Formats: sequence, C-alpha cells, structure tokens
Amino acid sequence: MVGDFLEWLEERYDETDLGAITVLDVREYQTYCIHIKKYAPTGIQQWLSAIRAYCEFLVAQGRLAKNPADEVQPIRVAKQDTAPEVLSTQELQKLRREVYKGENKRDIAILNTYFIPVSAHPSLST
Repeated sequence: MVGDFLEWLEERYDETDLGAITVLDVREYQTYCIHIKKYAPTGIQQWLSAIRAYCEFLVAQGRLAKNPADEVQPIRVAKQDTAPEVLSTQELQKLRREVYKGENKRDIAILNTYFIPVSAHPSLST
C-alpha cells in the first residue's frame, strides 16, 4: 500500500524525497485510487491508515515536520442496507384487505402465493 503510493509519487512528480510528502500528494493519490484505480471505499480507508502510520513514522524520524495524512478526511463508507422489517400481523391484514378491495386477480394471486399461512397449505402442514 505504502509502496504503491511512493511509486505513484515518483512517477507523477519525480519525487523520491520522503520528507517532501505533502497533504496535496495524499489527497491526489486518494482521488487517483477512487477514480482511476476504482478501489473500494474500505480499501481506500486501509490505504489511508497505512499512509498515516508511515507518515507518523517519518515524523518520529524527523523526516517530516508534521503528518500530512492527518489533514486528509477518510471516505465515508455508506452503511450497508439491512434486511427489511417483517410486517406485523396487523400490517399484513391491512395489506391483504387493500389488495382484495382492488379486486385484481393477479395481485390477489401474488399476495396469496407469498403470504399464505403455513397451516393453510396442505403440503407444508404436519
């Protein structure tokens, strides 16, 4: 991860001095990873964490005055969708009532296919 960043820095700016890493370099590489490399947000988070730790090491060694990665905001990772909530018995009854009021045979058949009680289905009851 860090090696990829350093290679990119050398290729793009012909920069090999580790003490010359700037906030702009880190931000540009982050943008490059998002738009060109098409890395997933979690991969970019890991990369940024690795760069932050590496730059912290360079600060401790006296090669950087401050950590440029500290000023780069991590990408927000969207929460994954959770499974939908199950309808309560009352909500299911309201849904069934509305479908039956519409008198559309197709809708009624679909509803009955998905929401028929197990006890009412002869092949499923014991």
